Amino acid sequence: MEGAEFKVIKGGGVYLKSHSPVVIMEYLEDSRSNQNHKMAIQLLREWDYQAYSIDDSGGLELCPDIDAYMLAHNLGSDNMVFKKPGNSDN
Repeated sequence: MEGAEFKVIKGGGVYLKSHSPVVIMEYLEDSRSNQNHKMAIQLLREWDYQAYSIDDSGGLELCPDIDAYMLAHNLGSDNMVFKKPGNSDN
């Protein structure tokens, strides 16, 4: 559901914290209405999730600053992968 990212992540908090699934979420660049994305990502980071971008070959690259990544690649939106360190699911 568009714009409900924060509600979905918050609602799944017990499951996300205890089972540590990989989460894939679209992220909008900073100048667009992305407050829900930022709040969802803040929760994920509080629960020890790290953000990754998907490279051209389908691999994951650690992305500590999503807004800088979006700006550097001139992207309006992109799918980001969130997982906990040690979670080898790709």
